[in-house]
Amino acid sequence: MNKKYGFLVCCFIVLLFAACSKDSITELSTGSVSIQGYSSTTDTLVKEMPLVTDSVITFKLGAMLNGQPATSDHYIRFAVDTSKIALYREKYGDAFLLPDISYFFFKSDCYIRAGSTLSDSIAMNIVQENSLRPYSTYVLPLVIQSVNGQKNAVAPGEVMYLVFKAGKASVIGKAEWKIVSVSSEWEPGMAVEAIDNILTTGGWASDPYGSMPQNIVIDFGYPVTFSAVTDHPRYYEIGQQGGVPTKVKIELSMDGTSWTDKGTFDLEHLEEQVIDMGGECTAQYMRFTVLEATLMFGAYEAVYLTEIGLNP
Repeated sequence: MNKKYGFLVCCFIVLLFAACSKDSITELSTGSVSIQGYSSTTDTLVKEMPLVTDSVITFKLGAMLNGQPATSDHYIRFAVDTSKIALYREKYGDAFLLPDISYFFFKSDCYIRAGSTLSDSIAMNIVQENSLRPYSTYVLPLVIQSVNGQKNAVAPGEVMYLVFKAGKASVIGKAEWKIVSVSSEWEPGMAVEAIDNILTTGGWASDPYGSMPQNIVIDFGYPVTFSAVTDHPRYYEIGQQGGVPTKVKIELSMDGTSWTDKGTFDLEHLEEQVIDMGGECTAQYMRFTVLEATLMFGAYEAVYLTEIGLNP
């Protein structure tokens, strides 16, 4: 047999096998496959999330066939349906949609094997917990996307909500932080680099031809509860270029308009300067004002910080 005819025969066999495989899957009635454990009153899986460390939290979920055991294998695919967050809010109240950086499918497919009514499990992994807001509720809606590649066998309207109750954080994330204003900035240190969580970037440098005080106003994106303010000077070693804050004023606000003076603090010449607030504070905005700093290059009144942060 020449190669051409051999190739055609192989193709025919593959197509015949595929057709037989398709025929071997028993058709399911409309809406016959449901999310395992789902009911009109049981459509949530709740997990307490302390936000102490970033770890992998795995949720497992399956599908079930309503009625008689399957007479052939059935392939089930789950998916995230973010549009269903509105239905959750209508039913249970306000909650945040879990951001896409915080989850991924380790396994999104499962099978209901012949002779069974239950599938094996899919696995959803939750990660980067420290990027979430503390003391908040997050929701991830899961649905059955298809059965054997079709939608007709999927029970309509079913959504299983993975609900995460975030607790106190060990680290206050900066994902939603924004710079509202800055008194001055000077290349190569731009103000936005003082909240990027990277100590090796330029950070915020004020204009060396200006004078003190210099300030930066930060919007945390939501009310944050914290006990201390931290900063990392760019040049903290004694004898280097300077710009290290030695006296700082902290003001807090909930609306960015009305401010509360939380005090003026003398700071030591350290790699990380910690300003103890004397107890927990809650605010959405902070005005960080440097009143005094070591001279830049021994001559200029300026401040140079690589990072500003908060401690829980």
